[in-house]
Amino acid sequence: MKPEDHADNAEISHSYKASLHGKLRVSINNFVTVYDRYAALNKARVVCTTPQQKELMYIKLLRAYLSLLRRLN
Repeated sequence: MKPEDHADNAEISHSYKASLHGKLRVSINNFVTVYDRYAALNKARVVCTTPQQKELMYIKLLRAYLSLLRRLN
């Protein structure tokens, strides 16, 4: 292997790492956003008084939870 080949590999490796780091940061930010929504809905759930409000909140919570699970996979 020539020294210049090694330099090319290092540059590709650095570029790949930077790309992977950026994708990971985006994934983590998306996960945190979805989790915050789930947590806010869970807090709001306690103020529901009617069965209709409770059912609507339960549906929203389930959707947020499923979205959270999708972010994990």
